[in-house]
Amino acid sequence: MKHAWSTPHALESDELTTLTAWAEAVAEMLAYAPWRAASLLAEARSGAAWRADLGLSEPSRQLGQAIDSMSREVSAVERPGAPPTFDKVLNAANEDRPAEAQLDGVVRQVLRRMLEERRTRQPASGTSAASDLSLAQIVR
Repeated sequence: MKHAWSTPHALESDELTTLTAWAEAVAEMLAYAPWRAASLLAEARSGAAWRADLGLSEPSRQLGQAIDSMSREVSAVERPGAPPTFDKVLNAANEDRPAEAQLDGVVRQVLRRMLEERRTRQPASGTSAASDLSLAQIVR
């Protein structure tokens, strides 16, 4: 079995760090405010106004493609009128996809690891993280 990490660089180390940070943000959003996941991912893409406001450069072409891949991964489990759920995205990220492109495999692996990390911090009672917060805390 060939793993994404056994092949040449799909992303440079700084791009992988940035992708991991966005994947962690996606995991948090799916846990607490899944209806905002799409808007968060839109802010990760090239052309987001906040980068210019802060004087930051746009993501590289490879990182932009990786962010697009993560967006597709999350949106693939959306249903009309319902946001993606943490569990559905995690289940999709756990799927075996032997024919997928190297970059997509790296993205899926990073997203899966951040979702799994987030899951380890959820309450042991079996309730979702979102149920532990008031709406005012989520919207902030």
